[in-house]
Amino acid sequence: MKLLTEEEFAELISHKQCLAIDSRSILSSADKFIEGALCIPWGENFIPLFQKLVDDKQNILLLCDAQNAEEIIRNILATGFSNISGWIDPSAIKNLSTSVIIVIDADEFKLDYDYDEFYLIDVRDADLYEKYHIEFSQNIPLDDIDTVFQDLDPKMRIYIVGDDAMHAFTAASLLKMLGFELIRVVGCNFDELVEKGLPIIRSSKNSSPSQ
Repeated sequence: MKLLTEEEFAELISHKQCLAIDSRSILSSADKFIEGALCIPWGENFIPLFQKLVDDKQNILLLCDAQNAEEIIRNILATGFSNISGWIDPSAIKNLSTSVIIVIDADEFKLDYDYDEFYLIDVRDADLYEKYHIEFSQNIPLDDIDTVFQDLDPKMRIYIVGDDAMHAFTAASLLKMLGFELIRVVGCNFDELVEKGLPIIRSSKNSSPSQ
């Protein structure tokens, strides 16, 4: 698999020949988000999210730390996906445009929910959302984001919750690709928000996930 220079990487993404997949941790990529990249942090949920969000015919580039590159590539190839055009270690990137994705914890979200106004989206699967969700949130599963948000104002303030921080962060990168900038990721597991005492709407058909 070809190790790319920054110039080669920039050329491929500038003409939209390839989709960049950033596999760095949330901590590593939040402050230096590579513009135009889809963030799927490496871990146990990487492959399920990759298969859900990346079309089989899409050519991709990987941003991954050198020590993880072989393992990540091997796991992707094991799914039958073969359109990897190359990879680059993020430490080699010096000149590409970067931005910030703000990540907040459960306590800060609780304060913002009580005293601020924003559009709250829940990117969990529809069946989980139906069982229990935060009041006034809108359910937009990850694989529906690019179609649902086409007609919304990019200037709107958006908070994102998901099964966990990884899913919410991946959703944020998708929204950044669509031109949304005022985004905050709630960086915790969903049930931690339930425990914080946020107003939860529960389906009468299902028992409470948390008392």
